Amino acid sequence: MKATTITAAADIIREKLDQIANNNAATYYFTLELDPEDDDRCWKIRVADHSARSANVCTDNFLSFVMNWNRQDCNVSNEFCVDENGDFEEEYMSIEECIDFHVN
Repeated sequence: MKATTITAAADIIREKLDQIANNNAATYYFTLELDPEDDDRCWKIRVADHSARSANVCTDNFLSFVMNWNRQDCNVSNEFCVDENGDFEEEYMSIEECIDFHVN
């Protein structure tokens, strides 16, 4: 799965959060390619019901959106806790704002 805009990425994140909230718990990955010609403008995005634990999947261009977040398990600085509606428990007002802040 791939998104080419921040809005499209946010829509995918909300869709996956809804699937997780409806007991289809899983971990989903997709790519946000703002410029396919520039690796610095391509991001791996993770949506899950648990914190990322593997440093192998956590590169500089990596964002993780998590329900049921446990900060003690979190090894990723680009990991954000959201509820089933995509609302943040931290500093961002929206998924779009969070993505925009980190990719631009």
